[in-house]
Amino acid sequence: MLSQKKSAKVLDEINLGLSNRILFERFSFFNWPLWLEIFSKRKLYSYCINSNSLLLNSSCREWQCFNNYFDGSDNRELAIDRSGMLSSCDEHAWSMEFWIFADGKTYRPQHNLSEISISRDPRKGFIELIWKNTRFTLREKIFGLHEGRNQALVSVNIDSHLKDDIYLISTIRPYNNEKIGGINSIRFDSDSLTAFINEKPIIACEDRPDFIISSCAISGVDLQCSDETFSLEADCSYGLATIGFKYLIPKSKGSYNFRISLIKNFNLAGDSTKINFAHAFKDFTLLSDFKVRHGINLNHSDLNFENLFLQGKQSFLCMHRGDFDVSQLLPFRDLYIISHGLCRSGNCEKAEEFFKYFLKSFSPEKKKVDFEISLKCSFVILTFYELFIHKRDSGFLNEYYSLLKEFVTYVYNISVDIHNPLVVEDFLDEGFVKRPSISFTLITASSLSSFAYLSRCMGIFGDEAKFKNEFMRLASLVNNVLMSHEFLAEDILKDLLSLPRKFSDSVKDIDYNRYLEVLLESDFPLQNRLYGIDMFKSIVLLNQLLMGGKNIDSLFYKLSSLLDDFFVLPEFIDPLTKRGSYGRGNSKVTNAMFFSLLRNMLFVDHEDRLVIFPVTLKEWFKTKSKISLENAPSRFGLISFSMEINGSDIRMSFSGEPKYLPPDIVINLPFNATVVSGDDFIFKKQLGNSFYISGWPSIIRFMIK
Repeated sequence: MLSQKKSAKVLDEINLGLSNRILFERFSFFNWPLWLEIFSKRKLYSYCINSNSLLLNSSCREWQCFNNYFDGSDNRELAIDRSGMLSSCDEHAWSMEFWIFADGKTYRPQHNLSEISISRDPRKGFIELIWKNTRFTLREKIFGLHEGRNQALVSVNIDSHLKDDIYLISTIRPYNNEKIGGINSIRFDSDSLTAFINEKPIIACEDRPDFIISSCAISGVDLQCSDETFSLEADCSYGLATIGFKYLIPKSKGSYNFRISLIKNFNLAGDSTKINFAHAFKDFTLLSDFKVRHGINLNHSDLNFENLFLQGKQSFLCMHRGDFDVSQLLPFRDLYIISHGLCRSGNCEKAEEFFKYFLKSFSPEKKKVDFEISLKCSFVILTFYELFIHKRDSGFLNEYYSLLKEFVTYVYNISVDIHNPLVVEDFLDEGFVKRPSISFTLITASSLSSFAYLSRCMGIFGDEAKFKNEFMRLASLVNNVLMSHEFLAEDILKDLLSLPRKFSDSVKDIDYNRYLEVLLESDFPLQNRLYGIDMFKSIVLLNQLLMGGKNIDSLFYKLSSLLDDFFVLPEFIDPLTKRGSYGRGNSKVTNAMFFSLLRNMLFVDHEDRLVIFPVTLKEWFKTKSKISLENAPSRFGLISFSMEINGSDIRMSFSGEPKYLPPDIVINLPFNATVVSGDDFIFKKQLGNSFYISGWPSIIRFMIK
């Protein structure tokens, strides 16, 4: 029933869930992270009530990822949840929270979410939390320090609205967004002002605390914020050691700074260099803005769409090699999807870096017939295809062609034995494949078609014919199977992403297309029966609808309504609470797919035409609207265009000239108009509100009828 990999994953979740449950119930006096506070207080309105023996985060599984734009296995990534809690993403479950002690009471952000707003600046990259009420205003900013050191900087500013004393409590807590119990010991070095968590120097205070309070599970109480002790250590055999740095806020206003090492083996205690946090913040925001401007650039009168677009680029900056476990199958699929988005964002360099990283540790055994290895080969080929159509570098193709030929030969030797692909899914999502299914066949066919194209570019027409013919045979098999079975088309949506357009266009009568035709808005976003809204599959569906020329306006609004300024894209979302419920709390693969969708809403570069504005949202075409897209990568080369509307006059400008001129340019508008003739383009025809031209005009004007 289960592969060894699946069994290991299930056992890991069981062990984690049991451990969490035991600690949660035994030490009920503890204050818990946001996801547990929501879990312990929610009513029967939520999607999944955790009434079984396991305690896993299914109530608020969403967080921002922060790694200071550094890559490498020695670097640590932080997760920031909606309460502003910063936590580790490694084997040690620790976190950092900021509490307020005033009026004899302790105020935690987890208990006061309605008073809190949190966002990530789409251009400058920093994360900011504002906690405001009648007693105080707390502002927390999270940004990064470079200067040869990889550290997260946290700046906390307090304004008190009370006459009496008020304290900031900077706490180190024994949990993160998934696990309870991760700290056996905390030691504070009063000379370097560094906190050692499990003997690792991780957090440093810039200001000496006035008091230090501590606690552990066996004490029977959590941190007592009224205490005025100076306890330098906390130990707990249950992994529930905790400590708090207590600061008296003078004259109703205070500013406190902290550093978190993002290098796992860095001696933070030995780093005595004073940091100017204001200068560091400025440097970080300038660096972030510079990185975001690299590649494709968008200025849009629809600021919400522009911010979503920029947040997508931010998510790419946080991707690193540590996101991939190359020993598993699913990371190869992730490689393809992430590279698909990276190339469209103008960051082919990073996609190529990931591609080379996978090649270093992947070498298929030629004599071994293995469906998982075949899929890995297919995803590597598809990734290279994306790189090549955007780089258009013959030297790059020539360098890797022989190696890719070995991969596609492995795929081909397995594909020729496929004669009746199974409709039943074979757990591709869970990372193992035992026999060829529809999904397997689709991905295999796509890689064969892609390599046939690469062969044509190399001028090796024998290879082109061989792999193209096998692709056509597999395509025919898929058509026959789908037409002869009751089949739920959404089950293969995630794999249709890789389908060549010519195959999708040729399939006219199968269930997939009927499914798209009868899809109701009430059916969207797509839901998994166990986990809630499937964000990745819903985004893929929107992309497929768009590529097929369908109207996605209302569906896109429904999907984007699930996002806010914090901009997190969990794998699954509870349809009632609208919070992450399962999987990765901020899925970088889903982010990559979402960015590809946003880019495709602006233009699509088919092999035979360039389609501008395949989606015509009403907000984009109001009077005084402006859209400017610069340095956008495409299969034709870099393209730049802009649109401006004044009254009934629409003016589109095309700057520069792509490396290859599109055979046709199709411009879609949401209303009827007439084209004003020009001498640097040919107006070919009008179909509805779609206008076909050839050439690369400097300016083309439309008059709204």
